[in-house]
Amino acid sequence: MGRPKELSRDRLLEAAQSIIAQSSPATLSFGILAAVANVPKSSVQAIFRSKQELLDALLDRASDAERSRFEARAGPDASIAAKVRAHIAITASEDAQAQSRIAALLAGMAGAGDRSEVATQWCSERVGDLSASTGEEARLRLAFLASEGLFFLRHVLQFPVSDTLWREIFGDIEAMTGEAGLPPQ
Repeated sequence: MGRPKELSRDRLLEAAQSIIAQSSPATLSFGILAAVANVPKSSVQAIFRSKQELLDALLDRASDAERSRFEARAGPDASIAAKVRAHIAITASEDAQAQSRIAALLAGMAGAGDRSEVATQWCSERVGDLSASTGEEARLRLAFLASEGLFFLRHVLQFPVSDTLWREIFGDIEAMTGEAGLPPQ
């Protein structure tokens, strides 16, 4: 095996993402990652001490990218309504392959106690505590839950939802928020 010019954490994460995109987090191992990245297994182990650390890094990377898109869309000091609308818009427009990778990582992380706190924080940033004291807040809550439910059906349960149906349902969900017109894809 030839020695690569430069081994970076990002290069290994890219290779790991491609492995997961083709199968699942369960198939990811240091040996397979080393083979795909064309590096010795010991090089992978030097960067990631465990498979859990590698999965955490992948999830953090995906979360950071998603958070950047969310914050750019919602804007600074956004209201809960603006946050829910931003969440729905980015979920609707995210490419299916990226969402499937995120879903696979989340499924692979299920049961990891320390990661559930991250997921709880992520949700709280978007919808607070899910309480609603007005009709608008109740509609926003339902729209958020509907978007997460559709994501779960399509990407975790692998329920067949075509891109056309995905956009149609997200149009319905967006209409619940009082704001229509998802950006075209």
